[in-house]
Amino acid sequence: MVSWTSPERVYTWAREHPWVADALLAAVLSAFLLPMSVMMIAPSVPPGWWVMLCAGLVAVHAALFARRVRPVASFIVVSAALAVQALAPLAAYRFDSAFLASAAAFPVALYALCAYGPPWCRSFGVAVGVAGSVLLTVRAVRVFPSDTATTPGGPAAWAFLLGVLLVVVLASWGLARLRQIRLAYFDLLEERARRAEADREGRARVAVVQERARIAREMHDIVAHSLAVIVTQAQGGELVAAKSPERAAAALGTIATTGRLALADMRRLLGVLRTEGLESSGSGPQPTLADLPQLLDRVRAAGLTVHRADDGIARPVGSAVELTAYRLVQESLTNTLRHAGPGARADLCLTWNARELIVTVGDDGCGAVAPGDAAGHGLIGMRERVAVLDGTLTAGPKPGGGFEVRAVLPTADTVAVDGANGEWR
Repeated sequence: MVSWTSPERVYTWAREHPWVADALLAAVLSAFLLPMSVMMIAPSVPPGWWVMLCAGLVAVHAALFARRVRPVASFIVVSAALAVQALAPLAAYRFDSAFLASAAAFPVALYALCAYGPPWCRSFGVAVGVAGSVLLTVRAVRVFPSDTATTPGGPAAWAFLLGVLLVVVLASWGLARLRQIRLAYFDLLEERARRAEADREGRARVAVVQERARIAREMHDIVAHSLAVIVTQAQGGELVAAKSPERAAAALGTIATTGRLALADMRRLLGVLRTEGLESSGSGPQPTLADLPQLLDRVRAAGLTVHRADDGIARPVGSAVELTAYRLVQESLTNTLRHAGPGARADLCLTWNARELIVTVGDDGCGAVAPGDAAGHGLIGMRERVAVLDGTLTAGPKPGGGFEVRAVLPTADTVAVDGANGEWR
């Protein structure tokens, strides 16, 4: 958890509120440097210089209030005011001072110029800083001549002072440059993250389109099969209508049931066909729940232990629901083989309710990759299939370890129940 005083939070807040951040910094510096600088001005200074020095002090600290939003103007004002202080008479300051304490505001203004100003201002700011360092060193030499006893070190002291001032100037420029490199690095990371997200979304959209095309082809075969059954039953009923009305009535019932299922499948198909140019698949039969034993045998032969349990009374639920349930089991067991690890066990449960079929596939493996993380986007395909049937799909790690996929497939209004004997018809 990031606290309110963490550097990241403070930095973000300062970027979002530049005026407030600059005002706080200017106020803190003014509270310390301004009174000290005023006390350092000698009472015997000529009135004109006294006014200029006080006005310069106020200008220095006032300019810091706009150091980020107006970095060039702020730097020029600070540099001009400090230049006036450096050119003041030697007797203008008390305590044998070469410059006032407010000169410490120059590195702040130089950093703001190099960090927030246009690129051409960086060299200008460094040049002004170097010139100011030389000017202050010359003033210090005049205040403390090398031939006096109060001057420790002589020329070496002046060289050291000049070196310190130049280091301060270069440090201000270096910190600003470091900030720019840091921001450029963060921008690069954000751009890479945006590109990666866009790439993931693009791959997901492609996977959805491919899966919808596959679903549409399979449901095309389902509807074609249902219409073939209707035509066959209608022809048979027409032939036996005169001789056996009972058989004709049964044929009509079959036609009605098959027609309802085909109509439901067609409505779902229209919801899937949102793209053009889908190619039709072959006319081979699509798998149903009756093909699950063969699928489980193939998975067991591949080395995965699978246990199946059914809850409730199995009943006809329509070709689309059966195909979706079969594909869910197939995809889930395939991902278990890939990611669950050696020695894993899978459990398949089909729960038959009056209005829905619940398919649950779980494992006790230790693999960290969930379905859909592989290149095939298995989880995306599962969601698309279930969404076509207006069902729900949940997938994720189990509390005790392993992974579980659970799909609820609505089956209402596709078949009717005979209340007399409890059988589905």
